[in-house]
Amino acid sequence: MTLPGYAGHILHIDLTSRTIRKEPLDAEMVRDFIGGAGIINRLAYDLIPPNVPPLSPGNAIIIGTGPFNGTMIPGASEVMIAYKSPLNGSFPHSNGGGAFSHFLKSSGYDHLVITGQSDRPVYLKIHDEDVRLYDAGELWGKDSFETTDELRQRHEPCSVIPIGQAGENLVNISVTQIDKGGTVGSGGLCAVMGSKRLKAIVAMQGSKGTEVADLRRLKKLVDELLSQVKAYHMRDEMMAGGAMTMTSHWVPEGVLARNSSVLVPYPAGARDMQSQIYELHKQSRKKVACITCPICDKDRIDLGHTGMVTYDTAVFAEGAIMTMSPAFGHRAEGTARDRYADALRYFDMVNRYGIDRLYSFSGLVDFVVTLYEDGIITREDTGGLELDRSLDTLLKLIEMTALRKGFGDVLADGVLGAARRIGKG
Repeated sequence: MTLPGYAGHILHIDLTSRTIRKEPLDAEMVRDFIGGAGIINRLAYDLIPPNVPPLSPGNAIIIGTGPFNGTMIPGASEVMIAYKSPLNGSFPHSNGGGAFSHFLKSSGYDHLVITGQSDRPVYLKIHDEDVRLYDAGELWGKDSFETTDELRQRHEPCSVIPIGQAGENLVNISVTQIDKGGTVGSGGLCAVMGSKRLKAIVAMQGSKGTEVADLRRLKKLVDELLSQVKAYHMRDEMMAGGAMTMTSHWVPEGVLARNSSVLVPYPAGARDMQSQIYELHKQSRKKVACITCPICDKDRIDLGHTGMVTYDTAVFAEGAIMTMSPAFGHRAEGTARDRYADALRYFDMVNRYGIDRLYSFSGLVDFVVTLYEDGIITREDTGGLELDRSLDTLLKLIEMTALRKGFGDVLADGVLGAARRIGKG
């Protein structure tokens, strides 16, 4: 039976036995559980034992699409991933954009279930009926951007969910970027992939379309929606500045920020400096959009004077804010160009290694630096590293955390994990 909006199959991969099987999507389950989110919850309930250790072969990675994916509906690019989190033992839903959802469905699969544990690094490629596991030994140790570039050379047109070194080293605050732009995996998805020795998942553009129930009515609804999007008064500016548009004047004069345990004002002229950073951002960015997105809020940044080319997502705006904060004032006297370059170095490194900066790393660094400033931890605890709020220290901590080297091993399990390891109340 054809189900409009659905590809009609679930793909199962067992990495231990290297078996691959396809099963029909249950029409009754489609009716009982709404959309991709409903079905992925049902599959997680059925397939992930509640007490399974998150980094064991018994944990499952379940990737799901919904009935909008694969259609012309604007913004319908998200893929959902369920698993048991090594960070806190919960069952999070990770969502990210890019083209993965459309490409997976174009090969005939609504959902992908990965279980088991490979005895060596592998990556999975999906292309219609051609579903294979490839050796990934030469990719192991590469960062997420390098891995994506290499797999694109082999399999383009495709969409890639890779892991960086943080995932390989089972860092619980690891994340990744779908197609270098769609952040996904807060909660330790990449650590779960790393435990399975799964370096990447590649969905190639397949040969199947997505059937809809009433194409004429769908086109009418989409046209109405696009008309509203195009009429949005901020659209032109967002097309020029991306998501940073919404925070380009975020810092008003006199707002307080925490530096160590003390509240201090943002420096005079902070708002003007951030406006300068925003203008530089507009000059440096090239628009990147997830499939069917009419806004293009993601960025490829070419910063000519540094030679740096990097990518970032809708939360890049945090970088401009971070450079203005006394809590992380890397260049208190620097120019807008200096501060923008610092923010890019920081974001490029966390993205490549695969560390969750937004929900985990920034607060984690602030936490341990404050403990150091207050004398609760010392160089003896940090392996000789002096903790301060400089960019150099921040970059050192990123690398140490991604590789679980020295004090980075303490940070790799997040704030609660670090607090337990540090002790001292």
